[in-house]
Amino acid sequence: MAENQLAVAAQNKKQQIKAFNDIVNNAYYQNQLKSLFGKNAGTFATSMMELYTSNADLQQCDPKLVAAEAMKAAALHLPIQKSLGRAHVVVFKNKGIPTPTFIPGWKGLVDLAVRTGQYLTVNPTVVYEGELRGVDKLSGFIDISGEKESNKVLGYVGYFELIGGFKKMVYMTLKDMCHFAKTKAPSLKYNQKVTEQTLYELAQKQAEEGPAADGMGWLANFESMAKKTVIRRVLDYGPMSIEMQTAISLHDQAENAEAIRDAENLEARPVINASQMMQDAEEVKAEEVKEEPEDKPDF
Repeated sequence: MAENQLAVAAQNKKQQIKAFNDIVNNAYYQNQLKSLFGKNAGTFATSMMELYTSNADLQQCDPKLVAAEAMKAAALHLPIQKSLGRAHVVVFKNKGIPTPTFIPGWKGLVDLAVRTGQYLTVNPTVVYEGELRGVDKLSGFIDISGEKESNKVLGYVGYFELIGGFKKMVYMTLKDMCHFAKTKAPSLKYNQKVTEQTLYELAQKQAEEGPAADGMGWLANFESMAKKTVIRRVLDYGPMSIEMQTAISLHDQAENAEAIRDAENLEARPVINASQMMQDAEEVKAEEVKEEPEDKPDF
């Protein structure tokens, strides 16, 4: 019985991977990738396949939806390799149905800010015991010129400076961050086993031992999520390109996975319409594809 179940599971996985491969090689998606990346289109297509074949959760989703979410990252020129931390396609349960969702990483938000050409510096950082020397309540700036004494985390800072000289900083203590995570993150909000205190202890433990291997989310990599939170907040005070607005809109929607669909229907946002992309992909036939566009700059 167990062997039969394993055989069925393996066959289903093989079929799902083949279905996803057929979608990626569909004339519509190939044309889209070529228009975005030129001669490097194959590199992104390969990364899509690697993402899908290495993630059992994504294989439980509709392959068309996975491809559409990956194409949101492509449209923003953000690589989806997990190790790079620029963009992720994660799985949420939408009324019990596994649903893929594109989420930009904090490094992706930084990349998009830098591309505007208006930021001299944009960076999140961790504040450790001994580094914090004071807080200016009027400016909101903190003095972190002290020497680090241990790996004990005090808080997190998001900072940017524009080429024109304007500077902005957002500081959240570790307690503030734990409260934010517990009250705002869908994966934690209704989890009775997770409290603000357990998150506090987890953050300190990961500061000493490192995040969970190959993990994502607050419980697996608290520091990465905290950095994204302060970067997301501080960028509200800076100039935004259309790409940045799109990425932040997608990020904010993903913070409440159950409300993603309603939010897209109720608000006009500069977001790529995944459903329309899927429909177009199904309607386009290979013979209808026009001549390949000229190569664009390297990805």
